Amino acid sequence: MTAIIKTDQLKAIVWLQTAFLGDMILSTGAFNLAKKEAPHLNQYLLTSPIGKAALEGHLALNGIFAIEKRKANFFIQAWKLKQSLKKQGLTPGNCILIQLHRSSRSSIIARLIGFPILSYEETSLSLFSSWRVKRVAVFHECIRNALPLEQLGISRKKILAAHPSLNAREHSPISKGFKQGTFKVGIAPGSVWQTKKWPIEKFQALIALLMKHYGVQLLLLGSGNELPLVDTLKQGHKSEFEEGKIIDLIGKTKLEDLQFVYPQLNLLISNDSSPIHYASAFNIPTVAIFGATVSAMGFGPLAAGSQVIEKKELSCRPCSAHGPNKCPLKHFKCMEDISAKEVYGQILEYLPQEEQ
Repeated sequence: MTAIIKTDQLKAIVWLQTAFLGDMILSTGAFNLAKKEAPHLNQYLLTSPIGKAALEGHLALNGIFAIEKRKANFFIQAWKLKQSLKKQGLTPGNCILIQLHRSSRSSIIARLIGFPILSYEETSLSLFSSWRVKRVAVFHECIRNALPLEQLGISRKKILAAHPSLNAREHSPISKGFKQGTFKVGIAPGSVWQTKKWPIEKFQALIALLMKHYGVQLLLLGSGNELPLVDTLKQGHKSEFEEGKIIDLIGKTKLEDLQFVYPQLNLLISNDSSPIHYASAFNIPTVAIFGATVSAMGFGPLAAGSQVIEKKELSCRPCSAHGPNKCPLKHFKCMEDISAKEVYGQILEYLPQEEQ
């Protein structure tokens, strides 16, 4: 691949990514690849406050700056960011901005920063970009995030091998109750999107099946938004919670805690949501349950040994890019037709053989 942008004339790359948490994590594959193939370039990230918290201290980045783009003063914020980058010695002559998020507001921020812009053809207001690349829909999102690097001379073959990563933490205040030497299964029953959620009663039934295995400890994962699910999950399992066979971490973890929790897992069971991408970043085998969305959209698990459970035969899937609040056809077969026994049957191969 012949470089369109000469990296020997650059000092740094500024990445602009203000999407959802899972998208932030998947962007690290691009950061890692740029670090490996162009180590002389510093890398800075412009992101949301949650993105800054999630990626703080990432080994491929030299700095992270947060912007709250939905606030009325985001023009002033962008100006301040420009001054911060200028203090790093960055100018339009020695730095490019790679815009990963495709919204019009992100495009305006990119213009306000003032560096030459490399974006996707599909990006809103991409006519302002100096260079544009095709966002290949059939690729995984991690790979799509790395596609702009082809313009810097990095080969497609290397881009196809991009993989996300996060820094593991050795300690966390929430580690109390973690049993050493046990097979730990993370269960993430939530999602921002309602039709991405496997019914909570099915998770409850799956937990009952998993509790048959003596050496397994379950860790319930999720944000504060999933707190209403906890009571249902605890029904019929009071003793397991009291004995520490099940640990409830829903709504109790900060983003930095997750960098301790995920490396402890031997397996993750999750809806189509950010926990999949956390597991991918730490190469934790994942069983992902897809309903309204499909894994072919590019957001499936990347960890070795992972698999996706979905009803491929349903012609109504996918029903939207994210999954609506209610099933448009009012039957919700994409999730209702996946039983706890079906998911459990797929999980058996991961569990310690002596406990089956």
